Amino acid sequence: HYESIAPRVQDVLAGRTVTFDADVQDAAGRQRHMRATYVPEPRADGGPGLPGSFHIMVNDQTAQVQLARMLSEQAL
Repeated sequence: HYESIAPRVQDVLAGRTVTFDADVQDAAGRQRHMRATYVPEPRADGGPGLPGSFHIMVNDQTAQVQLARMLSEQAL
């Protein structure tokens, strides 16, 4: 699965914060809509250059997406 996120990892390691949505299957086989943000970690020595690591924040947006779809369908 790394291939699907490799470009985003390259972006964050180049020093850019990256946010994206992805549909994934959880351990129970249910479809989930996730929003992930990758945030570069400043260098420990405070020097210039690219980050060596980054933080990952992932939020399950499934309920919000389902509600938005339901409201959109009702508006039709």
